[in-house]
Amino acid sequence: MRSSLSCFLFVISISFVSCSLALFELSTKVTNLLSETIDTDNSTQKLVLLRLDGITVEINDIIGQIGRMEKYRKWNIISRMLRNLPVINDRKSTLQDIRVSQIYLNNYYRTMEKYVRDADEYNSTAVLDFANKVLSDSENSVSSLVDLLYQKVLDEGFVENLVNEIQPNDNYYCRERQSTAEILHTFMNEVQTMNIKSFITVHAAYKIKEIYSNTRESFKKEIVNGNKNFQTRTSKLLSALKPYIGRASLELRRCDPQPYIYGETYVEIRNFFHGIIINKVNLDPNGSCKKECNFYSYTKHYNCGSNEWCRKETTCSKVIDCQYVDSSMEVCPSKMHTTNRRYEYVKLGNGRVLGKEKPCSTHVTSLETYRNSVFWKCSYCFCLCDEGRKFYTQNHINMRPVESHIHRNMVVTGLRLVEHNRIIHLQIQEGKLVSNGQIDPKIVQWLPPEDYEITQSTYANGEDYHTLSWEKRDLQLVDVMAEEGNVVTGVGFKLVGNNLRLRIFTSPFNFTTGELTKTFKEVLENSTKIGSQLNMNAVDIPTRSNWPLNQFTTNKFVKFTNSDYEKDAGQSTVPFIDAQPVESANPVPLSGVGIFHKGRPKFGGFIAPRIFTYNFTKHLEPGFSQLKTND
Repeated sequence: MRSSLSCFLFVISISFVSCSLALFELSTKVTNLLSETIDTDNSTQKLVLLRLDGITVEINDIIGQIGRMEKYRKWNIISRMLRNLPVINDRKSTLQDIRVSQIYLNNYYRTMEKYVRDADEYNSTAVLDFANKVLSDSENSVSSLVDLLYQKVLDEGFVENLVNEIQPNDNYYCRERQSTAEILHTFMNEVQTMNIKSFITVHAAYKIKEIYSNTRESFKKEIVNGNKNFQTRTSKLLSALKPYIGRASLELRRCDPQPYIYGETYVEIRNFFHGIIINKVNLDPNGSCKKECNFYSYTKHYNCGSNEWCRKETTCSKVIDCQYVDSSMEVCPSKMHTTNRRYEYVKLGNGRVLGKEKPCSTHVTSLETYRNSVFWKCSYCFCLCDEGRKFYTQNHINMRPVESHIHRNMVVTGLRLVEHNRIIHLQIQEGKLVSNGQIDPKIVQWLPPEDYEITQSTYANGEDYHTLSWEKRDLQLVDVMAEEGNVVTGVGFKLVGNNLRLRIFTSPFNFTTGELTKTFKEVLENSTKIGSQLNMNAVDIPTRSNWPLNQFTTNKFVKFTNSDYEKDAGQSTVPFIDAQPVESANPVPLSGVGIFHKGRPKFGGFIAPRIFTYNFTKHLEPGFSQLKTND
């Protein structure tokens, strides 16, 4: 029968936008197409089934394409809510009722499909019995089930409580990989899908009765009323959920990975700040031991002379904040260029241990205070070393703009922080923008970070990349948003004074056609909005935390610094950097991006990116036209 559809010369032309937009546009098309069957005379009634079959084929294709955009294929959104949302009993019961109605309605719809597709293979009595069951007054009829479903969804307080439970700080949010606004869109999409399916099933049941009953009774009035009920339900659903979707968070970020894997889930600023042990004699330009350790707050590593320990150490051109710790110590050096540490641990003569004591894989070195004259003791100081630019340092951040291919109508859809050639890069995912704000799911890709080395003369520090130093190590934790009518088409960092600041590039676009204006506009968050410095004193490395990193900080700035002397011998640079990709399960254009800090007390935490999905709220309108009927 499907091959005969060309005889009817009808097409459902749906723009596959965000799920909700596609379904509401589909809803309008369905009412118009089904209303065309109302006045069909008896001589062409069999052809009505062909038309209904064609409509269900097209609708299933559309719903299927929308469904394939979902990352989770085994469970729909309502099932996932039941399985994963920590809802309290009354809302759990409501969700269960909604799910039961959905199951029954899907069964009715599949049976209807079978009868209109292969009508000649079934006994007319069985088909009529099905139609009567669909249209009965029982609590299991299609109308009763869809009314119950909508009653539960539209009950006062249900949606509001649901929104309160879908916050960007719980396991459900982490599993969904969608912003709260997107989750609500998807939920509304599920409900509207059931509305469409029940509407078509009821319509088909009336047409079956017209065709197969001996009375040849017309159900034009009932069909028109069904159309109106369908539109009423659609409008009520939209009116109930649209305000919540409009207020819901657009933020999307990644939660804590299990386990932490270097290079995959996180990276570090490496070999930048290190705790370092230097004798006073090697800190003084005159080789004197007169002054105490704390005198040397900003100096460098001078000539080692006869000090054997000094000659073994990699020299440091910038030595900071020295302090006396003990007259004797045992040091377990590390294989620095492979472990990112100068020392595994330091055990002081008083028994105090800096770092985590464990079997030493190298040779333990004993250091003791000695005299170089009758008057002066040459003590070993524990200082902080800014390693500077060496072949083993990984303290560079790319500042070159990273832009989507706007000439191919590509926009930014995802973001991550990665390390490449010892440089930290913002990496973007781009997708092709099409009509009504949709991203073509077939044309989405991660662009590789720019492949350059800091040793290349064509790239300059301070312009193409920034090398972190003791003086210039601030990073602003901000969100940068596009103006209304624009989407994000590029990202980057910019050095303003001593601060690294996030910037974005945006482009205007035509929502209906999806066409981008082929221009970039740079947006840089106003620095006056940045608050105080984030406290990073005496913190351990974040991968040692056994608890979730559930404190999120923005609108401040953070200084990259050393880990705690006591906990880690000051051998790591914190915070670490979250390298997990941030992308929606359903690719969408972005209204903004941000850099924030996630951590918990006593741990250095992570710098992490987040994205803000495009706000489709103002485009959500059912747009029903007048029914095409003479009634």
